[in-house]
Amino acid sequence: MSSKNVTKYKFLIKSGNDYFKIGDFVIQKFTGDFYYTPSQKGIVDSNFGFVQRILEHYAFHRTGRVHVKDISGDYQIIESGFGENQPKTNELRLRIQDIGFQEIVRDIIIDFNKIPKSGSADELDVVFDLGDYQGPVQFCFSIVSGRLIVTSHEGAKAGIRHITDEQKGLLLGLDRRCLGVESDNADKLMQYQLYKFNGDVSAFPTGRRVFIAKNAGISRN
Repeated sequence: MSSKNVTKYKFLIKSGNDYFKIGDFVIQKFTGDFYYTPSQKGIVDSNFGFVQRILEHYAFHRTGRVHVKDISGDYQIIESGFGENQPKTNELRLRIQDIGFQEIVRDIIIDFNKIPKSGSADELDVVFDLGDYQGPVQFCFSIVSGRLIVTSHEGAKAGIRHITDEQKGLLLGLDRRCLGVESDNADKLMQYQLYKFNGDVSAFPTGRRVFIAKNAGISRN
């Protein structure tokens, strides 16, 4: 769904005739702030203090600030941003507009058949068609600046990472979207990738874990 101020879409896995929802995504068009809400919202444990909470969303603000909010309205800052007037943590993250490359989210799902279903896919939704694949998956989301893509293609060192041959062998699907001209982020590509997960599944007793990547410090300038 897209309106004057907001763009919303879902990340979906298509298996057979069914759609399974990885999560929801919202972009505030005129600020460039965006929000990710995994389809399973319970937090069993975390390294930022939210235990046995019901998640509302992860927020990524134009200032660089990242926080997680629960449905009671409580929130915890994961990293503050350089664009804030009074940063409150020691970990300072680049403003979204200044990002050259930044991994945002890694969401590991051991059995996607156990996550909520979505009745159908809307026009804007990101859909990963898995065909016959039934194993664990890892959803990865990152931002890259078009400036650095051009720099990299010209042969200069740009600080961005390319997909390795090993990753290509695990890749199940890829989509790219622009963050938006309204917020002066026309050079920002949102990269959505779904991989086969070949890690130790015993490390995920609840069947799912979301990682928020720390500031990479790779500027577009």
